[in-house]
Amino acid sequence: MDDVGFIETLIINFMKNQRHGIKKDYLKCFMKVIRDNVGFIEMLKEKNWRKNALTNVVKGLTIDTCYCPDIHKWETGIKKRGRWIIVKEYSSKKEAVEGHKKWVRKLRKNPEMKLKNCRTAIKKKYSYGVEER
Repeated sequence: MDDVGFIETLIINFMKNQRHGIKKDYLKCFMKVIRDNVGFIEMLKEKNWRKNALTNVVKGLTIDTCYCPDIHKWETGIKKRGRWIIVKEYSSKKEAVEGHKKWVRKLRKNPEMKLKNCRTAIKKKYSYGVEER
């Protein structure tokens, strides 16, 4: 049994017992979140998922591009003031390498530029992150 199957079994057994008075609808919602995030759980188990990552530090900003197995895409993230902002997603490694170089050039010219989260899979599902604060 995989991790998600194990968690799902625990929740189902808990629902049957209903010992703690938690409503069934809350648990169904929780199970949906677990099922929706199976890719993320698999990513955490994969030890080499960052082996092809590109990372540069430009004027105090970290620019990181890597393949993300949870969304099956490449993405570039920039860490600014302690917060990661995903600025671009790519379909291929070639696009990601070119995109990474572009972000390095842009931030060398203008490290104070306003950054905006791109439309990621998480944002589509959960309306996560809109733009830099």
